[in-house]
Amino acid sequence: VKPDRIHTRIPDMNRISAIKSKSMSARRFFSTSKWDHDVLICGGGVVGAALAAELLMRSKGTCNVGLIELFPPKPTIRAKSDSPDVRVYALSPNSIQVLQHIGAWKHIEERSHPYANMQVWEQSGPGVLKFSAAEMQASELGRICEDQTIQSAIYKSIQDQGHALTTYYGYSIDDLKLPSNAKNPTGAAIVNIKPKDNTLESKQLSARLVVGADGGNSSVRKFSGISTWGWGYGQEAVVATIRIGNEPENLEGTIDENHDKERIEAAAKAAGRAFINNTAWQKYLHTGPLAVLPLWDNYASIVWSTSVADAKRLKSLSPEQFLVELNAALQTPPETDKWSVHNATDAANFPPFLNGILGAKPFGPVSNLFGKSPLDILKKVKREVGAVADTLMSAAQMGDPMTYPPVVGQVCGPRVSFPLSFSQASQYTAPRCALIGDAAHSIHPQAGQGLNLGILDAVTLANCIVRTLQVGGDIGNSASLSEYERERYVKNLGMMALVDGINSVFKDAPRAYPYPSSSESPPNQTENTWEVGEDGGVDAKKDRFGTRMKPESLDLGPKVKQFLRSAGMLGIHQLGPVKNRIAKFAMGVDSSSGK
Repeated sequence: VKPDRIHTRIPDMNRISAIKSKSMSARRFFSTSKWDHDVLICGGGVVGAALAAELLMRSKGTCNVGLIELFPPKPTIRAKSDSPDVRVYALSPNSIQVLQHIGAWKHIEERSHPYANMQVWEQSGPGVLKFSAAEMQASELGRICEDQTIQSAIYKSIQDQGHALTTYYGYSIDDLKLPSNAKNPTGAAIVNIKPKDNTLESKQLSARLVVGADGGNSSVRKFSGISTWGWGYGQEAVVATIRIGNEPENLEGTIDENHDKERIEAAAKAAGRAFINNTAWQKYLHTGPLAVLPLWDNYASIVWSTSVADAKRLKSLSPEQFLVELNAALQTPPETDKWSVHNATDAANFPPFLNGILGAKPFGPVSNLFGKSPLDILKKVKREVGAVADTLMSAAQMGDPMTYPPVVGQVCGPRVSFPLSFSQASQYTAPRCALIGDAAHSIHPQAGQGLNLGILDAVTLANCIVRTLQVGGDIGNSASLSEYERERYVKNLGMMALVDGINSVFKDAPRAYPYPSSSESPPNQTENTWEVGEDGGVDAKKDRFGTRMKPESLDLGPKVKQFLRSAGMLGIHQLGPVKNRIAKFAMGVDSSSGK
């Protein structure tokens, strides 16, 4: 059975001169007379397809590229009037530039939606952080796009350019054998692929370079012997499509007094008249972040990170019940409007053992001398400092206070969830093998950087491959692949560490647990890892090593942690250049695109 082809034109080997080098070694390494493919990409999602498009465009079709994908992409891109898919991404300006470069963006733009503003706030305190494209002299911070649309557009761009891409649709990897000598591998990478049904035959393919773009459970990574390190967050992200701008049905009978019913109803009525859907919202709840990403026609996508048990519960709710809980989560005011850690009702906010020491002997004589114990003096100082802090911080925020997102009026389509983890491959390359995208790393979705990192992986690897081919080098040896690994490993890890750090700062749920490598799967997160308490909160239990896991907030007094978060957000918000620098870093503006 012959493989499908996006285009039937055979690459013209006489056009090698367009790749600059006319040496015999260059022709030898462009030639596929000995092996089936120069580059064989395993995984035809957005990242794998982007790599194929970059290679074919930059080599003008002379690089022989094969692609293995179990599920073929949708042949057509849906009309703008169609409702959005449930799976969407926030594309950074760098990623959009890459898609423009390969000719795919013109097919995506109509079914994308810009966001020019972003607000981040939390449930525990009054801290808020706002980003604006206008402050950075930009038209937008990024675009929200559907996974299916991006994928189909990339394949359409390959077809538009007339380049030949050999596709093996309906196949998955059954085995992979790599040469042992990384510096000078003499043999090819051998890939055995098997069909998903009996209408196709198994095949054996050879390639100078095999690229794993096959996701977090990468077969290429497994067969190449590359391990991973990282941890699970003990959470899942619930994803759904919603529509905003209308007052929810049955709102009156479902909002209790703690949810500020009058303000919610007022916001709902106002939203339908004046709301412009160009703001991305992210609220940090006790169980994790809840993000609302704007789409066209007042649609939006939500990503609700929460405990495994609560994710299961949220998916099981009726659309009406889910709508009520979603609006309550988004519209409920912060638990306190105080910036300081002082509260008149809770002693001194010191740990109990410290309260006991400061209030007991030998401080008795000192208490008699001054009329107050050291504990009483500290309480008074703390109250005064707290009052000053509240006044100063509240005044600083008055010019740009927090705003509430529009009320959600409809839940559209299914709700799905996926587990959250931090994972990094121990290395990105092996002899005649490279990993890109989720096969190399996974990241918490709260910053929307997963796909953007994967696209930059693809572009950087394509650059290394094309440069090596231009000088007649071997694209599968360690010297050729080392530049890709050096550049992307450090940059990916830096962004991953930043996002993980933000998650730790805002997280009030139980700790994550480590798993050392891909050879040891993460524990079953649904079996006695977390418990839901009687009040609906998450209680600590025991991890897989039998150690009791306590909430992160116990490591540092919860009110001190809340103060530091709120003060930090206010400080960043007031320091415009610092805030804009952070935004540009997240947008990829200051990062190399690999070109």
